[in-house]
Amino acid sequence: MSEFKMLGIAFSMMIIFSVAAAYVMQSMNATPVALLSVTTIAALISYICVCLYLMPRVRLSARADGEPDA
Repeated sequence: MSEFKMLGIAFSMMIIFSVAAAYVMQSMNATPVALLSVTTIAALISYICVCLYLMPRVRLSARADGEPDA
């Protein structure tokens, strides 16, 4: 798996989790500041978690392609 593909997956998941968090907060009649805060935090956490989950696969792919270790 390439880094570009990993970042694309992470960005897509970030959008999905952000929309889900916005929907939940909107159904709870949250204030705009709370809505913005929670969706931003959900987006950041999902982006970081997906990148951390997929990073070993990216490294294995890089080693298989013959790139030197950093």
